[in-house]
Amino acid sequence: MIITSAQNAALKSIKHLLSQKKARTEANQFVIETEKQVAEYLTHFPQHICSLYVQDDYLLSSPLNTENHTVYTIQKELFKQCHRAKTSAGISAVVSAPTGTQLQPASQKKIWFLDNLSKPQNIGAVLRNALAFNIDLVIMSPNCADATHPEAIRALTTCLHHIPLHVAPHTILKDLSKTHQLVALDSNETTPINKLPSTHCIIYGSETGLTEAIDTSLDIHKINIPINPKTDSLNVAACSAIIGYIS
Repeated sequence: MIITSAQNAALKSIKHLLSQKKARTEANQFVIETEKQVAEYLTHFPQHICSLYVQDDYLLSSPLNTENHTVYTIQKELFKQCHRAKTSAGISAVVSAPTGTQLQPASQKKIWFLDNLSKPQNIGAVLRNALAFNIDLVIMSPNCADATHPEAIRALTTCLHHIPLHVAPHTILKDLSKTHQLVALDSNETTPINKLPSTHCIIYGSETGLTEAIDTSLDIHKINIPINPKTDSLNVAACSAIIGYIS
């Protein structure tokens, strides 16, 4: 059966998940909007797919195993409510959110801490880089943008469940300082980035610097990425790619 009413409960549900953090938090679900991500979830994490939404004229670019999943077929004119991207291949999915990774400093040598990053697309890009460079754990402060925001998920381009993700307040840095060298980027610092210690925690802030929530009494080694002086700064996604490669 094709859903043709905007008042359909399933259609209203995915619309709320796309637009409201509260809805995502309460349902513990989020939306993936690309065929690539849907295919990856069906392959690697099929148990986390709650439901699939397909446009009524959707044509698969490759076979997808949708057995044992609830599939809603949506009238083309209404399918725009199932995604927030500018364009869509015609398929979206509702996915259960990951439970998070526990902090285990003895085995997690390379840790990234995100200090109140406010843009979802930056969150997604940093998480993508963390996966690309085998970072053991990414810790997000509670005031970071939502990692399940549609913009974050699109920037991630892969499965959020691949990412070793943990949410914790800034006070966790004090505990980490006992086992890891804390390192922060500072555009005003003259020490260029070179080789990082094997056990470290990189603190990423915005282009304006770290927030006041960072305890200044902690031993934080500050470094700088040398760039052309005609450029004010690099955004956090670019910085994390450079640091990920070096580490």
